Amino acid sequence: MANAAETPRERTFEEGMERLQEIVKALESEELPLEKGMAFYKEGMECSRLCRDQLAKAKVQIVRMQEMDAAAAEAQTAPHPVDPAADRRPPPMPEPLPWEEIGERDMPV
Repeated sequence: MANAAETPRERTFEEGMERLQEIVKALESEELPLEKGMAFYKEGMECSRLCRDQLAKAKVQIVRMQEMDAAAAEAQTAPHPVDPAADRRPPPMPEPLPWEEIGERDMPV
């Protein structure tokens, strides 16, 4: 059983779930006075909320890790951009203009 001085906020997820099981067993017993039953119910609701919060936080962390892993995998498989400075070939020659095709002998004097 959990320490009575321990607040639900100090419990781990597993301890919270264990305490919830203890509370459920106590609430299911027919020998529980009303006031004690109400106190257990209130504590159980708090434990339940805290456990849900812990699960939600864990889910967010898992999603973030999966996204980071996917981004890292994508970065490793993505084609690397070509550095134009690394390509040392001269640019292609432009097409000659019509008047540039005329040789010197064809030019009027």
